[in-house]
This record gives sequence, structure tokens and C-alpha cells, in this order.
Amino acid sequence: MNKETKQKDIESNDILICAKPLELTDGLHEGKITYFVSSNRSEYDYMEVGIITDDNNNEEIELHASFPRYLSMGSSLGKFLKKAGFNIRSGEPTNLSDVADTIRNKKVTFQTTTEETDKGTFHNIIVSTIQFI
Repeated sequence: MNKETKQKDIESNDILICAKPLELTDGLHEGKITYFVSSNRSEYDYMEVGIITDDNNNEEIELHASFPRYLSMGSSLGKFLKKAGFNIRSGEPTNLSDVADTIRNKKVTFQTTTEETDKGTFHNIIVSTIQFI
């Protein structure tokens, strides 16, 4: 590896397999929460929830939704936690590890929209539509 340019030579066994396109109709879906974690992959801290559901071909896929890591009665995270059954009160702490343990494997409904960009096609969960069932 060249340290100056951080390039790596391609080896003869370096193979990529082209993934088939993800097909997911916009609208209402049902799924199950797989994880709830704190993330800072960007300059902002946020919470991320993973939800598995079936695509148009009945194959399991995992989608992700993000919330700013800001908790108040009216924030998107606060509204999500209230829907999950947590009693959010101003000035009181909420243990996010307890939240993750409680909501993992819970069934939910949610709506998606499709966004076409120069980076690809993305199926986005509309965060405000996540409902626990």
C-alpha cells in the first residue's frame, strides 16, 4: 500500500458481485426492530434504529432511520420513545441502553419513500410514521 496516496493494488482475487436492485414500494410496511444505537458517522450525534422488513420479492431487507441525539418532549426522538411506551419527563434521565433492550425485536409499522440521487436509489423510512404494534 502506498502510504502517501493510500491506494492499494488490486489483487487477482479481488472480486465484486453486483447486487440486484432493491425493490420496495413506497407506502406502509410492517417490520421488526433489530437495533437502536448511538452513532456519530457525521459531524452530528444521532440515534439510529434498524428495521427489517420484506421487499417486493419477499426477501428480507434492513432499513435504517435516524433521530438527532436530542431528547425533549417534542423532539423526534422524544416522540419515538413515547410511542415505544417510555415516560419522558423534562429534567429526568432516560437510559438509552434500557431503550435498546426494550424495543429490540418489537414489531412496528412505518411508511417509506424512495429518493433518487446521484449516489443511488434510497428507500427512506419516514421517522414520524413509525408505530409500535
